[in-house]
Amino acid sequence: MEQLNVLVTGSSGFIGSRLVKALQECHISVLGVDIREAPTTDVQLDLSNSECCLTLSKLMETKQITHVIHLAALIRVGEGEKQPIRYWNVNFKGTYNVLHSMEKAKVKKLIFTSSAAVYDTKGSQKIRPLNEDAPVDPISVYGRTKLHAEKLIRGWKGIDSIILRLSNVAGGKEEDPCHLIPLMLESCMQGKSPKIFGDDYWTFDGTCWRTFVHVKDVINYIILLIRLIDHRSRIYNVGRTIAIVSMVYSCIREFLEGENINCPEVKVVARRQGDPPAISLDDTRLRNDLQIDDRLGFREMIEDTFYEMLKK
Repeated sequence: MEQLNVLVTGSSGFIGSRLVKALQECHISVLGVDIREAPTTDVQLDLSNSECCLTLSKLMETKQITHVIHLAALIRVGEGEKQPIRYWNVNFKGTYNVLHSMEKAKVKKLIFTSSAAVYDTKGSQKIRPLNEDAPVDPISVYGRTKLHAEKLIRGWKGIDSIILRLSNVAGGKEEDPCHLIPLMLESCMQGKSPKIFGDDYWTFDGTCWRTFVHVKDVINYIILLIRLIDHRSRIYNVGRTIAIVSMVYSCIREFLEGENINCPEVKVVARRQGDPPAISLDDTRLRNDLQIDDRLGFREMIEDTFYEMLKK
């Protein structure tokens, strides 16, 4: 069996920090790279700076890296609309620099985390699961940076890749919350009204529909997919638990009541630029190729996020 030496970018992030630990538990050699210092980061590098390529390629050669898992990215949709140049530099140029370094070091296998935000969600007023062949035409800067990074990867000669189009990842504490579940939990736990960004969409109650996936499932899929990378470039949707934003609040309120925490009523604020009305993913391809159907549900996402947030 091939010796695996894996380099993880974004190793201090929500997914990356957990992935590094999980790979170590599987006795897989792993090197964490991130711009931020963290227990799971071995080398600090700014991947958006072209000068990183020499250092990164030498690291890959020295550590005999066989696989790169490229997680490093900026992911806040609203922020991306206000800071487009920064998002293009980190998400697109950073991906270019990783690919260039891989080419120099003769590393050929890559897993890249993209986003469901790449899909075309304009026009249609139906909630239907999107498979990987659905039209792509992002409405946000963030989505466009991810789509162009995908195209760059698929067009790069000598790279065998798996691209994961992630839905909303949940199930743990975020150091700087930006996803719906931790944001709502944090507000409720502080006695503040959680925010809903817009209630005038075409959905039946006016709030957005979103697809969710537990971070533990994402990590499990990545570890399983490492050994499936071959000369066929593949794209997989990740996540199929769908919930309307108002339902997310109701589930969180019900859970917190069981913990003797009163949850204030929601506060509806203006829409965020770049937010699609509805995204529902069809992840049949992933489940078929991995031959698994295990999945942590929405309740576990709320519980695991809450209990991690209680830890100091």
